[in-house]
Amino acid sequence: MKPLTEALFENSKSAIISCVELHNKPRFEYRYEIVIILSINAWGLLLNAYINENHSEVKLICRDGLTKPFEKCVKFVSSQKGKIFRVVEENLMKIYEYRNNIIHFYKDPIDEFLYFLLYKNILCRNLYSDFKQNAVFNRIMKNIKVNPKYHRKRFLDPVKKTGTAKDWYSQLVFEELNKNYTLKEKSA
Repeated sequence: MKPLTEALFENSKSAIISCVELHNKPRFEYRYEIVIILSINAWGLLLNAYINENHSEVKLICRDGLTKPFEKCVKFVSSQKGKIFRVVEENLMKIYEYRNNIIHFYKDPIDEFLYFLLYKNILCRNLYSDFKQNAVFNRIMKNIKVNPKYHRKRFLDPVKKTGTAKDWYSQLVFEELNKNYTLKEKSA
């Protein structure tokens, strides 16, 4: 592994571990917002590590001295990895949108529903020993999306139900996921 790749990878691991630790704190103001920011930071570092290690022809540092924008890194990796990365790309871009809302202006409280999106991308693999984001998971999610107990659409204009719709999930989704996946045993 190239030295820069190793440094990017190690920083990514540190960011995601911090993300999980903060998420698990029971009382921590602004917890979900910080988790989102850290998770995007971790993914950005990981994507840069992948690009640096496997595609040296791609410049990670732009002329202005900043690193390649997150969206461009996601698109590039997706173009290289293909279909297997498409769901991850979609979810990362949703989380990135929330990250931008948090950083640049505050829209809605996110505690209730957004953390499921983070779990799906990052934490489910730590929560369930047999978790795979595949056809089985997609079937489970399809059933969850038709149940208002677990899922709802939020519109830009909630009164008229117009504008861009976003998927929001209740924490109760884990009741269904727990029925379909094996929880990892907690180490003592």
